[in-house]
Amino acid sequence: MILDNYSNSLLVITSNKTKDYLLASNNNIRDIKYMTKEEFISHYLFSWNNKTIDYLVTKYNYDIDLSKIILKNLYSIDPNKKYNSKKVNNLVKIYKELIDNNLLIFDYKFKEYLKQKKIIVYNYSVLEKYEEEIFNKYEIINFEKKDIKNDVYHFSTLEDEIIFVIEKIKELINRKVDLNKIHISNVSKEYLYTIYKLFSYYNIPININMNSSIYGTKIVKNYLQTNKLPGFNNKIVTKLVSVINNLVDIKDSKNYNLFLTYNLKHTKVDMIKYKNAINITNDIDFVNDDEYLFIVGFNQDNLPRIIKDEDYLSDIEKEEVLLHTSYELNQKEEERVINIISNTKNIYLSYKDRSNFNEYIKSSLIEKENFNVIDYKIGITTSNLYNQLLLGELLDNYYKYKEESDILKKLLSHYKIPYNTYQNKYRKINTDSLYNYINSRLLVSYTSLNSYYECKFKYFINYILKINPYESNFSAVIGNLFHYMFSIMNNELFNFDREWNNYIEKLNLPLKERFLLENLKEDLKNDIEIIKNQEDKIDFNDKVYEKEINILFDKKIKTILTGKVDKLMSKKYNGEDLVAIVDYKTGSISTNINNLKYGLSMQLPIYLYLVSNSGIYNNPKIVGIYLQKVLNGKLKYDSKKDINMIVKDNLKLSGYTVDDEDILYEFDKTYENSELIKGIKKLKSGKMDSRSKVISNGLFKSINNYTEEKINFAIDKILDGDFEINPKVINKENVSCKYCKFNDICYKSNEDIEYLDSVSDLSYLEGDNNEMD
Repeated sequence: MILDNYSNSLLVITSNKTKDYLLASNNNIRDIKYMTKEEFISHYLFSWNNKTIDYLVTKYNYDIDLSKIILKNLYSIDPNKKYNSKKVNNLVKIYKELIDNNLLIFDYKFKEYLKQKKIIVYNYSVLEKYEEEIFNKYEIINFEKKDIKNDVYHFSTLEDEIIFVIEKIKELINRKVDLNKIHISNVSKEYLYTIYKLFSYYNIPININMNSSIYGTKIVKNYLQTNKLPGFNNKIVTKLVSVINNLVDIKDSKNYNLFLTYNLKHTKVDMIKYKNAINITNDIDFVNDDEYLFIVGFNQDNLPRIIKDEDYLSDIEKEEVLLHTSYELNQKEEERVINIISNTKNIYLSYKDRSNFNEYIKSSLIEKENFNVIDYKIGITTSNLYNQLLLGELLDNYYKYKEESDILKKLLSHYKIPYNTYQNKYRKINTDSLYNYINSRLLVSYTSLNSYYECKFKYFINYILKINPYESNFSAVIGNLFHYMFSIMNNELFNFDREWNNYIEKLNLPLKERFLLENLKEDLKNDIEIIKNQEDKIDFNDKVYEKEINILFDKKIKTILTGKVDKLMSKKYNGEDLVAIVDYKTGSISTNINNLKYGLSMQLPIYLYLVSNSGIYNNPKIVGIYLQKVLNGKLKYDSKKDINMIVKDNLKLSGYTVDDEDILYEFDKTYENSELIKGIKKLKSGKMDSRSKVISNGLFKSINNYTEEKINFAIDKILDGDFEINPKVINKENVSCKYCKFNDICYKSNEDIEYLDSVSDLSYLEGDNNEMD
């Protein structure tokens, strides 16, 4: 080991990766302390915390990233000097302000501690001037360039380049080389998918970091909406709690939500890391002599990385302070790359001409260092799967463009593939594998059941495989905001403007969306006033908002039907609970439940089922099931009504109402010409208008029973692994594929489509009192 010649009480300043190598190489117990150069500088000069950044954000209106850049640039200045540059003098001003406000952290004992240590700066070839000024007083050890001529492999495409790498790795595996000693480096984002895909063809395990953030997870989104932590613990919750705890010093700052969002976005999900796998990294670094390094993408501007004059301080301004110019940094970066290449015993270098999206030229270092370029053509590989896929691609080129090649002929002699045919039929999966995949727990809702009845395969893709991740959009933001405000509007201390502002502050929306929300503010305030006036006319004083209901089904695995009802209104009447169910809608609405016959349009029926079977009420009698459109949008013009009347009409309840006039009167005293319910009207003859959506209590029970059958049928089919492609067409309209995001996956044919008869009423529900009045 390189440190064996040094005594104890040694401080080694090096990268974390090099530290791991040194620790692994050191078999003796020794007094050696390791620090990165960033850690050392923060102790040697100064560091900062959230309060420091919060000060810059508040006073100068900097964002958090710029504030950090400002603070790092403070290392390079002399606070006692007058500079020519206004920007540098502003750094001096900020430095003094931070000192005056005790916002920089100094470790006054650190330099005394250093007197007790032998200090080595190891394997840092690119240092800034202020770092050089500090480290030059210590021993600096760097690898020096060796005079070695390397081969560089040239490929037409990125995919060919990766296939070459994999084939070489297979040779190493056959020679019993440990997978952990094989590294692929300089892997930019455009390589990730191709690497992930091609390595799967060869069944070679890889450790690849996709760097996804916890900010987009459901746990974090729920916390940001409710400000409540979940009642369980896992890796995401642990990271969320850590972020919250790390911001405790600025919990009272007006910028707290900005910091929270920023830190959540920059906190990464832990990727599964295999103990025995190929390691893939973005940067390049030294490896041991018994390890193998593949450097891909040896293209211009990619390796070495080009540093442009685009920093906070320009090159002219850097000349005044202890910072290298972009030209100097590029020189150092070039030296670093050459040193790594020349000091690596087992190395493979490669570059490509193009990827799926870009074209490239080789790195200028290749000619500058006189590397030997080998033009490499990919032939038949050791992967049968890849060879067959390649054969399909070459056949495409042959039939479309009459392109012939030797490899096409060789592949045709080796493989027979079902070219120009496809089989889109779903192959049933093993139910044990299904239960294991979903952790023996099935959660269904109106949305997922509706998806299953639209097309079983759509449900499989969306709710089992979860290929379509939840993506928050502005429509969802509007819906969540409206629902939240309606849920608290009857609180005793409700203040619209205060609640609106508090909610908006947490959203971290761009200016355009904030402006659009402001345009909806008065609409929402007006809606709340109208709904409150409606409720004042309803003699149902027991109200429950945002009620989540879960019903457990007795199935092979734990199965739960879940739903959240926006509003329940109830009243005791002759020993029974009269109940009205209301769900707010900010989008388009349709209350027609005729297609319940096919398991479609089940939102209101499922809410009816949830409430009826929840145990919330003893012997509930349903007065009505309603949707309420709360975002006006485009209003229908009526010359006989002013705009206020049109808005009020738009906010009337839409749905199905019981035909028992005694019960209806308890709910809506104005029912004869209803001011609350859309489409309810009593004729002078004393009969209900035939267009009124009123149904019998018996029909409500039949809807409830029929809905239960449909829920159980879908659950049983799901648990049986039945996910056939079966979109529905009703009255010449494809109700399943219209907005489906998976059209390019299923390759549906006409024989897959189920053509259903149009349903004009609820007569398919059996029973004596099941007619629409």
